[in-house]
Amino acid sequence: MGKKPKPITTPLSVIHSILNYDPDEIVFIEDLGIEMKGTFRWKIPMDNGKKKAGSLAGCPTSKKNYWRVYIFGQEVLAHRLAWYMHEGEDPGPGFLVDHAKGETFNNSIEYLRLATNKENSRNRKTGINNTSGVKGVYKEGDKFGARIKDERIGLFETFEEATKARKEAAVKTYGEFRREDDLAF
Repeated sequence: MGKKPKPITTPLSVIHSILNYDPDEIVFIEDLGIEMKGTFRWKIPMDNGKKKAGSLAGCPTSKKNYWRVYIFGQEVLAHRLAWYMHEGEDPGPGFLVDHAKGETFNNSIEYLRLATNKENSRNRKTGINNTSGVKGVYKEGDKFGARIKDERIGLFETFEEATKARKEAAVKTYGEFRREDDLAF
């Protein structure tokens, strides 16, 4: 799933003295066309006055898929920072802070959870090379197959039957870490 997260090096007391975290504030980031919930604002001027007290802290990552905040030169992803500020400890390199429904600009603490790399990979979006539109469902001859992880669930007469079997398997296998769209059946 990528690199292990680096620990946040700035002490929590220092972060609380320079940043305010509001898990309920919603802002619209116009140039990205996204709504972000769970914001950070500077309590004091930073970066030789370039960042004003009260201004929104952070910016999108280079791929524009997450929000990040630079704290004394260290890039900290907003969801990890929210966890750190709310829970009082960095989850460490063994855990990821997961967006429960996959909305990466929702950094409200109620929406975040700790996950292992394996758990986090279970709720990935459907891949771009997927031809059926449903994870784990594929066409095989004149039937439809379903699989989860590397295990075949079976062959079905209809796409709907294969989809239902795959979603039921996701609920059983992945539990709370299944993709949100696996809830709707």
